[in-house]
Amino acid sequence: MDLIPKGEREQVLAVAAHNLDLGPSEVIGMVATEGDNVGRVILAVAKADPKLVKAIADALPEYHARLPCATRGGWQVLAQPSRALGT
Repeated sequence: MDLIPKGEREQVLAVAAHNLDLGPSEVIGMVATEGDNVGRVILAVAKADPKLVKAIADALPEYHARLPCATRGGWQVLAQPSRALGT
């Protein structure tokens, strides 16, 4: 979404949802340069395939504390980002 003008982002998300035969709420717009919605993307991946969370944790150990984990009540983040980054 970084290269898409802000005024066009909603339309791009709607077209993507239509093309992928998904509901509008199933498409997550992410701005990588600002980190917008990265957490939502990780949670969506974790819900789709929980094994990927372990692969992400193994590949990026510095983010391990920020990754979601499954609980009986659903999903939760193991630690707040500020704690995980040591600030």
